[in-house]
Amino acid sequence: MNFKFTSLSVVALATTAALSGCSTEEEKIEKVYPFEQASSTAHGSNATGQGLWCKAPDIVQTVDSDFHPLSTQEITDLKAVALAAANSDNDWTDAEIAAWESSFNPYTYDYGTIDLYDTLGLTNEEMARQAVAKEEARAFKIEQGQQEIFDAEGAFEGGFDAWFDTWFATVPYTDYLGKSQRLDKAARGNELALSTANNGEEACYTPPTECPNYKVLDESGAYDCIVPETNPIADAPAPIYEAAANETVVYFRKKDATSADDYSDITIHAWDNGNCTSYGESTAWGTGKGSAGWDANYGIYWVLPLIDGHSSCGNMIIYNKTSGDKYITQNDGMIPLGNSGDVLLHNLDKITYYQEGFPANLMDGLYLGNQHPYFGAAAGKKSCGWGTELDESGESCVGQTLSCPTGTTDVGVAQVDIASKCIEVFNPDETTLLLRGGFNGWGNPTEGQEFEYLGEGTNKYRKNYVYGAHPEDATVEEDGTINYNFKIADADWSEATSFGGVKGGDLPTVGGSMQLTAGNGVGQDMALKFAENKIYQFNVDATDPTAVQLNIEDVPVAAFPKITFGSEDPVEFEYARSGRYLHTATLAAETVSIVISDEANDFALGAVTGSDVASLDVALALVNDGSAISFTAPEAAAYNITLDLSDLAAPTFKIEKAKPLGLDAVYIRGTMTGWGDPAPDEDEIVYDKDSRTYSVVYGLEAVTGEDKHQFKFASKAWDGSTVDVGAGNVTFSDDAEALPLTGTGNVEVKPTKSTSYEFSLDFSTASVGVLKVQEAPIYIRGGIYGSGDWAADDTMRLNFVPTDEQNTTEAGHVYTSTVTTTGEGFFKIADSEWGGAFGFNWGIDPDEAEAGNNVVVLGTPIQLATGNDSQNISFPHPAGQYVFSFDDVTKQLTVTAAP
Repeated sequence: MNFKFTSLSVVALATTAALSGCSTEEEKIEKVYPFEQASSTAHGSNATGQGLWCKAPDIVQTVDSDFHPLSTQEITDLKAVALAAANSDNDWTDAEIAAWESSFNPYTYDYGTIDLYDTLGLTNEEMARQAVAKEEARAFKIEQGQQEIFDAEGAFEGGFDAWFDTWFATVPYTDYLGKSQRLDKAARGNELALSTANNGEEACYTPPTECPNYKVLDESGAYDCIVPETNPIADAPAPIYEAAANETVVYFRKKDATSADDYSDITIHAWDNGNCTSYGESTAWGTGKGSAGWDANYGIYWVLPLIDGHSSCGNMIIYNKTSGDKYITQNDGMIPLGNSGDVLLHNLDKITYYQEGFPANLMDGLYLGNQHPYFGAAAGKKSCGWGTELDESGESCVGQTLSCPTGTTDVGVAQVDIASKCIEVFNPDETTLLLRGGFNGWGNPTEGQEFEYLGEGTNKYRKNYVYGAHPEDATVEEDGTINYNFKIADADWSEATSFGGVKGGDLPTVGGSMQLTAGNGVGQDMALKFAENKIYQFNVDATDPTAVQLNIEDVPVAAFPKITFGSEDPVEFEYARSGRYLHTATLAAETVSIVISDEANDFALGAVTGSDVASLDVALALVNDGSAISFTAPEAAAYNITLDLSDLAAPTFKIEKAKPLGLDAVYIRGTMTGWGDPAPDEDEIVYDKDSRTYSVVYGLEAVTGEDKHQFKFASKAWDGSTVDVGAGNVTFSDDAEALPLTGTGNVEVKPTKSTSYEFSLDFSTASVGVLKVQEAPIYIRGGIYGSGDWAADDTMRLNFVPTDEQNTTEAGHVYTSTVTTTGEGFFKIADSEWGGAFGFNWGIDPDEAEAGNNVVVLGTPIQLATGNDSQNISFPHPAGQYVFSFDDVTKQLTVTAAP
């Protein structure tokens, strides 16, 4: 979509020169006036006493060498870079080069994205602005604490000053000077035939149009971008909702959003204070105000009522009420609501527009929204603020990678609109961390909010937080929770130990893990939904102090249960979720006494007196302060010991032969399943404790060429997965009937036949499972084919039929074939050993068979049941071709006449 800019008027301009463009949250350069401002004083050859008159948007500037026509060397250099860009493939003939050179005009040539600073250097004016910018950047880096970091003994040769000069030299000129002006000024000088003889005189000059397309150059003579009374985009579409009297509308467009569904949990916080009193009442933080609708051009919008005589501004923050992440600006934002005479805050239609990826306008310390809608970035290259740089897409400014001194680390790297910096790396052995958030008054006072440190050198912390009833005056969400912001920090909120979330990173969830980052202004407030009367366990892993991990669990007791075998030292259970604790131990073939307790947290469970003997595979009831448990291991082996507190009124204890992959169900995850998350129940690889083997049957499409199916075995969900078994964690079977397997991360398999396959992982002979993929033939077995001998006949085999032969990763649990029958009779669906090979022995439930529900009706699914007692299926149809289709998920068989 193209937009036309409305024309500007012609006005008389006073002589002035202001040397900064529009500011953003990432870039604010102080305005300076190095030249004398004119009022009624004559300048140069102009003796009218009223200053030079220029056509808007020209400004008056004093002639110096910046305005001299291009030198011979500058023209030569410009021609060289322009030719290199035009003939980028270096494939022009001499004649083509000569023709191009003959038509080249250095003043009018379109240099596109070529950075002319590299060719023309800095003008006098740009050097003056650079000096101002460098002081601003220096102050910014000192405010970040970088002077202390780089002035430390041995940190950087020459200290902070030397480091700063080195760093500042890497910042692109365009980030703080905008577009190079030498060519534009030289073109004006060439037009007026200016030379050294004209130095000190005045000339009208049109500065480069670098304003974003919702702003224009100030027509009053100040070299600055301003918001015009009317939208400079002449044909911008009107918003879907326009503000009525005594209300304002705020639009927010999220990057890549295509519908209102993409704005889940995004809300607005609006409030009054001494600076802006416009609403009359404030929204509640954490709840905010629901949007009023969605506009395909401008995103979701909120309608906020205004009081009579409201201020020229309104306070607001757009944020995600679940994660706590703020949009547009990390500071308090402001919407303009002023009348026509208010230059800074005027907004005649009381509508404000925000778009993700475009920062708020930083004007006189205020982070202002945009009074007119806009599409796309400012003209030319997007500029980035101190400590940020353009990402590969060229659309976002992200924290730079920094080379930090020993003992420090860079934070904020690659985070959008976050200025990176070096901070000290904290020492866990010397640091006490606190849980600090809205649910506990941000840890003030700090007593009782401390994490337990697991011991010198462990670098791990943990804390159980007991959350009771919601506060009476709190706003509770529909799901019965309250969303609280929090951080993890020391008592002094020290920068090195004030941990929050990575902007744009994972969000904290119960049962999930995420990376934390320290650094003031870098670590983001985290948000977690708290339900009433729950115990939340926070685990902090600082094994790598520069990449600290946080895991949160919902646990049944405010304790860390331990198990003691006889006179051995207590060993802590691992929390296995869903209220269960797990410990795996190797026990000798003898009787042992077992105690479960956590003295530090006044926790002890034992057996009911007189019922204290635990048997293998049998759950034993527990009570508070019960007796020690007695267990006799039938053989020396590894055992899984489960403490089940999912029902606190009826806790249990159970000992089983150890499952190699733990207690949780394990699933096949891969291209055949679409790597879906979570895995469907039917994709579980079922464990058989007698053979110590996991297995699942899956139908696969044959693949050709370089294509292969790829898979792993893992927990139901990737987030916080306790199992992740790939090629590097197994041994490939060398059995003759097994398919060849390859891979180093994911396992790769290449079936040449579209049929059913068994995936098995066998731990019967070693601690490392033997992985095998083999054909798993499933048959129609009965008296309706061949000689009627119920044999496993390949002509009656059910295979996998892909629905799209072009999709080389198709797979599923429906097995289908077109077969020829010999007439009426009975049959079952089974493998070659009636379930002993791959677990397939499907017939009719005895009760259903007795009720007469064992007859195949063409086109109607019939429900099957497994086991040796299942009854035969009746087939009352004449000889012919039929399509048999068995769904191993629903356990239903459908038979239709072949087309």
